[in-house]
Amino acid sequence: MSDYGAKVSQAGYDVKTAAKERLVFSSKYDTFKVYVTGNGTLTVAAAVDPFTPRAGTVTVAHNLSYTPAYFVFVDNPVWATAGKLSPYTFRSIGATHNVANFACDSTNIYITFYNPDSTASHDYEYRYYIYYNELA
Repeated sequence: MSDYGAKVSQAGYDVKTAAKERLVFSSKYDTFKVYVTGNGTLTVAAAVDPFTPRAGTVTVAHNLSYTPAYFVFVDNPVWATAGKLSPYTFRSIGATHNVANFACDSTNIYITFYNPDSTASHDYEYRYYIYYNELA
């Protein structure tokens, strides 16, 4: 690889001769460019019954006029993972729904939470990252 901007190699590899697979970063390649980040908590009411969860949706406007790349991290207060944000939606064995779903369009991202607990409302934490990169 010829000289090109900035490069950082993995530990134990010479940055001057390292193959691209051994680079941690190279300005030669496109990287995610953060547009905006944010976080919050959404309270979702108790489910009607164990098979009819309640839903709540957070809508975050980005107004980029195209569908951007994005990441959403959520917790699941019903499981033992409460307080730990994950980029995955949760589904228990035999569950009829996810705890969270994510979607994005040219104007907003949508973070929807489902509360399957018919005994209590729950607070769902989330963090999102929206990038300038267009989702292809």
